Amino acid sequence: MLDCDKPAAARGAETSGDDLAFAPIHLLADRLRTGAVTASALLDLYLQRIGKYDAKLHAFVAVYENDARIAAEAADRSLRAGQRLGPLQGIPIALKTCGHRGARDDRRFAYWRERYRR
Repeated sequence: MLDCDKPAAARGAETSGDDLAFAPIHLLADRLRTGAVTASALLDLYLQRIGKYDAKLHAFVAVYENDARIAAEAADRSLRAGQRLGPLQGIPIALKTCGHRGARDDRRFAYWRERYRR
């Protein structure tokens, strides 16, 4: 069993940002349900990491921070109201070339087209 798969009590109450950032989704969902972390705190963690590393990695064409913040706050309100969350509700995710209507798509940017031709 991986350390991140063990219950929080078995690993100690404190979880570092890096541990949380690389934790599997089922552990994040468990921590949300138990109140060990909020959806807003998870979002802040991932947005900080994007801000820190994306200038070098260029992993994101667009970050929908406002939409993500609205969704995280809604998940936190649901939890406080005692409602059960869906399996991914409250967990920040990144999508690769989602192509949904209104979203920027890396296929439309000349910069990325040129990078991928190399």
